[in-house]
Amino acid sequence: MISIAISLIIISLGLMGLNYYLTNRMPTKVCLNEITNLDQSHKIELKKDFKNLYDLFSALGFKMQNQKQYERVLINYNDGYFTLEDKNFKSFCFKNRRRFRKTLLKHEDIIDIGTRAFIVSDPNREEAPIKRRLKRSNLSKHNLETITNYPILQPLDAKQKPFYIDKNQVYIGRSKSNDLVIRSPNVSVRQAMIQLENGKARIFSLTNEESIYVNGKRIDMCNLQNKDEVAFNNHKYKFIIQS
Repeated sequence: MISIAISLIIISLGLMGLNYYLTNRMPTKVCLNEITNLDQSHKIELKKDFKNLYDLFSALGFKMQNQKQYERVLINYNDGYFTLEDKNFKSFCFKNRRRFRKTLLKHEDIIDIGTRAFIVSDPNREEAPIKRRLKRSNLSKHNLETITNYPILQPLDAKQKPFYIDKNQVYIGRSKSNDLVIRSPNVSVRQAMIQLENGKARIFSLTNEESIYVNGKRIDMCNLQNKDEVAFNNHKYKFIIQS
């Protein structure tokens, strides 16, 4: 009986290990699917020939304002794996909303490059990664009552829920790929970014089409202070720093 029990335990551990490997294994192919705007998405398979992000974005036909920034993010290939190495003085790329200097690309990672967002996918996976990953990262799924130490964008409309800024960098717009989704035709696909750094919050406008106002003044970029009023056209929020 003891030997049977031990055998069952060994088999169970083996199955758990196999399941972990299949769930977390590196993709045999690496594709980047753009999720900045799901209605106009791009998909490209990484190749050994790509030396940096400039090569990648040139292949996609993207316009780049600062070519050097893209050239300083290296794409490395080694033994079937791809890595990104950001050599910019200030981090230009984020993986799963966090800074990195060098990182291995894994299935379902979200990569922010400037104002664009991509999701890493393995074409051999059966389940479509974009919808599942976006659903998993949706802040509305959190139990917000337990979050007490994050800055908040509190809607002035009492019917709406507060948005907790629980990442170093969050995006705001009407596309589902944003962290804070404002479902309105008067809001751009990706209108703004809020960045937390060294205890300070800074908001950036990412488009010239729609305006952002802080305390009634139109801004392109500014530092946010406690109780500032932030408006994305007629959608108004109070920025609150919790003590």
